[in-house]
Amino acid sequence: MSINNLKSKTQFGLNLTNAVSGPDKAPLPNFQDYLANPALNNQYTVSLDLSTGVAGTSDLNSWLTGCGVFDGHPPSRYNFMCSETMIPGMTLDPFMETGTRQGIKEFFPKARNFTDMAMQFYVSSDYQSLRLFQEWINFINPVYNSQGKTLSSGSPSGDPEIDTAGFFRQRYPVTFKRNISLTKFERNEQEAITFQFLNAFPIDIASVPLTYDQGQILQVQVSFKYDRYFVMQHNKPVYVDKTKGLDTSKASGKDSEVLSQQ
Repeated sequence: MSINNLKSKTQFGLNLTNAVSGPDKAPLPNFQDYLANPALNNQYTVSLDLSTGVAGTSDLNSWLTGCGVFDGHPPSRYNFMCSETMIPGMTLDPFMETGTRQGIKEFFPKARNFTDMAMQFYVSSDYQSLRLFQEWINFINPVYNSQGKTLSSGSPSGDPEIDTAGFFRQRYPVTFKRNISLTKFERNEQEAITFQFLNAFPIDIASVPLTYDQGQILQVQVSFKYDRYFVMQHNKPVYVDKTKGLDTSKASGKDSEVLSQQ
């Protein structure tokens, strides 16, 4: 194929004739120039949006406090115990339209689907990271005895309900859903991106294998459902719709400076 048959660099952003060096020829683009500093997969932090509460009141934080999972440590402890996670993807659910145009099948997006979020946590010798998610699900779907009563507060020793006529009943979603976040950052702390998951709650606690072979650190994997997520990149200008009355007090750093100028 002749070089004259190749597309011009204005379309592809590359001039293949530059392979021959000369005083008026620019060098070929370098892949490293485009990639710059590659992002690494071991720099991240998560937030489960948990806090201590008053035992006996009907919300998730109070239930977990009554269970003792925050005893001796702040709730942020479990954010640091996340050993592995992933940035969930998304898909558009398409539908096909046939016959609107003769002989043509057309596809259109119908709904946006979000994949489940999975996190893996180290299990400490006090087993509290394992109990945290067990009790979170216990709060979502508590056991009621045959008289229709259940615990009003979480118990540090667990709930040994053995009533054979017991049954499960769901709580209201507003009491157990949390806004979980995942922040991916780099060592220079100049670049970071946060994924905010709205109304998240655990749906699956994976089985934890035990063995008499050589000992390894115990870990538990938890999957979460959520309504949707959105992405925020740090240290970028924030554009605000003034008609929405955004609370600028929640911004920080350069975001706050931009918001204050709106």
